[in-house]
Amino acid sequence: ADAVLRQFEVGVAIADTEATGYNSVEFLNDGSFLNVDEFSHDTQQRLLVRVQGMLNVERLLVESKPEHITVDNVRFILERLRPNQTLEVGIGIESRNDFVREVCINKGICIADFEAIVGAIAAMPIVFVAAGRTRNEPKLFSPAPPF
Repeated sequence: ADAVLRQFEVGVAIADTEATGYNSVEFLNDGSFLNVDEFSHDTQQRLLVRVQGMLNVERLLVESKPEHITVDNVRFILERLRPNQTLEVGIGIESRNDFVREVCINKGICIADFEAIVGAIAAMPIVFVAAGRTRNEPKLFSPAPPF
């Protein structure tokens, strides 16, 4: 946990000194921010409290595998953000075609599972980012995707 927090602080310090005018933070770890085996609740809590205190940050994007996206996990994040901060959840869908996703790239999720997860939390104030659905361009949809 401490190593992740140190890495985040180093990144913030660099961004602050470069005067980039950033207004978002993205946790893109090629895994799942919501998986407690990758980021413990303590680590998540500490990172989210830090993001909450960053007055310039209006948007938080977390990458997650669908199996870790639950109402409780999303609520955990939302309760730690300021009301004016937007939460985006990124899910690498890669293709709408189940054959391509399951056989060609072994993604491990079918569209039906993705739709079920999105449906379960569609009423929550978040934005989904489905990366890779069309020429690897992110597609944003909120509160639910146009399926």
